[in-house]
Amino acid sequence: MDRVERSHPRWGFRCGDNGRFEERLDAIESGSEEIDALYAEMQAEYDPEAVDPALAGKKVRLAGFVAPLTYDDDIVTEFLLVPTFGACIHVPPPPPNQTVMVTVDRDNGLTVDESWGAVWVEGTMVVESGSSDLGATSYRITDATSGAYTDF
Repeated sequence: MDRVERSHPRWGFRCGDNGRFEERLDAIESGSEEIDALYAEMQAEYDPEAVDPALAGKKVRLAGFVAPLTYDDDIVTEFLLVPTFGACIHVPPPPPNQTVMVTVDRDNGLTVDESWGAVWVEGTMVVESGSSDLGATSYRITDATSGAYTDF
């Protein structure tokens, strides 16, 4: 299994590489018109719809946070896996290419207490656009299992 177990916001997914702007960012005064122009240039290059097709069909294990969608009694069985704590309540939501739709059966679901902290999800990655009331997704994990993340 390929281990893509990262809590970094991009989880290794493909999106804009703005590292080349670092030197210019350091040289510009915060709040200036020049910084606004540079941020606009960076944003124009960032594509929140970009996905990594190489992930399709890969067995993965991801760490992240839960934006719950569906419960079976007190067990979360469908959720968005998001890269940062609180992303489920902040607007705007994370870009679709940083958000994964996860559906698990009740036996592999998360308790409400588990869903408040970092979690892991393991399964097969599907590159597929989706949407929910909480945000859009570019990925889905099938045959998923999940649990509280304790490997800190």
